[in-house]
Parts: sequence; C-alpha cells; structure tokens
Amino acid sequence: MLPAWLFVFFCLFLTAIILVRTSLRSGPGTGSYYGNPNLTRESFYEEFLNQVEFTAIKTRENNSIPVDDIKELHFKLDEIKLIASDNVYQAAKPLLQYAATGHRSTPNNAFDDFSQLKKKFLEAASKDV
Repeated sequence: MLPAWLFVFFCLFLTAIILVRTSLRSGPGTGSYYGNPNLTRESFYEEFLNQVEFTAIKTRENNSIPVDDIKELHFKLDEIKLIASDNVYQAAKPLLQYAATGHRSTPNNAFDDFSQLKKKFLEAASKDV
C-alpha cells in the first residue's frame, strides 16, 4: 500500500503536468495584438474595420445598438490607443461612433459618412505602418 504523502505527491505532480500541457496547447492570448505576435498592425487595423462594418450593418438591421459588439469595438479601440499613433486613434474614434449611431442617419448619407470616416482612418493607418 502507498503511503498517503506519496499518493498526494503523485496527484499534485500529475495535476501540474496536465496544467502545463493545457496552457502550452492553448497558446498565448485570445487574438488581440499583444496576445498574438503573428498579428501585424495591418491585419489588426483590418480586423477593426471589419468589426466596425459588421456592427454598423447589424445596428442598421436591428435599429438598435448591439451592446456586445460595441464592447468588442471598445476593446479594439483601447488596443489601437496602445499600439498606434494618436492620429490613428483619433481617426478610429469616429468609426466607433458611426457603428453605434449609424442607424439614425438616412441610408445615402450614412454610406457617404462611413466612406469619409473609413478614408481618414486608412490614411492615418497607412502613415502609421
């Protein structure tokens, strides 16, 4: 029969091995710029623009603000503030506002507004990269 202390040691050792293997398999982060070192600034900015467009369309279709999507955009905007120049951040803020309030404007005007905001953001981002 195994002594109790040896059994406890064996269980703790197995638990440590399982935890280490699980953390190594899961990889770093959840897809943010800092969590994924393979994510370039260009692809991060592209993800942000895609999320803005998706949220704006969803907002227009539902005629309401999708809270989870806006929260995700706020997280991405915070990351932009950390990694990008101030010009990129200042160009990204109106895009977030548009995604949240784009359902209030007329369809033609909304598309023109979004095109202008997107153009400003792309210009700032291209200078930053």
